[in-house]
Amino acid sequence: MALIELGIIDKRTGELYDAEIKLVRKNIGGAFLRVFQQPFRLINNLCSHGATRKVMMELLASANYQNAVPSTTKIATQLNMPRPSVSRAYRELIDIGFLLKDDNIYYINPVVAWKGNDKQLQVAIDKWMTLQSSKARTQIQELPN
Repeated sequence: MALIELGIIDKRTGELYDAEIKLVRKNIGGAFLRVFQQPFRLINNLCSHGATRKVMMELLASANYQNAVPSTTKIATQLNMPRPSVSRAYRELIDIGFLLKDDNIYYINPVVAWKGNDKQLQVAIDKWMTLQSSKARTQIQELPN
């Protein structure tokens, strides 16, 4: 069993929440998605609109292998919602850390949920941490002197 300790930052308050992910090897079989309760609870509490929660739940149900999710157009069609509302929900989910965008592909943050094997989860978390640290460096460089 591997243990990964992470911190999730509430972008609104700057508060740091501890999160632990325990990787346990089990052969469950079939299509499944692991949702890590502590980070998911935090993300769910940060959603400010019911539409955002609805989109978030649809993204969890629609996630492909390694957490890629459908486009805003496809989710809007599936939920029978206006595309601008879904786009707004995607932006909010990016702001609160549920979604990540890389090369115009959206992914569910692997710290919150994961669809794939343990080895790929570790690679995805490492990539996420690299993306976060490069964004933080960019934000620091953009601060006025």
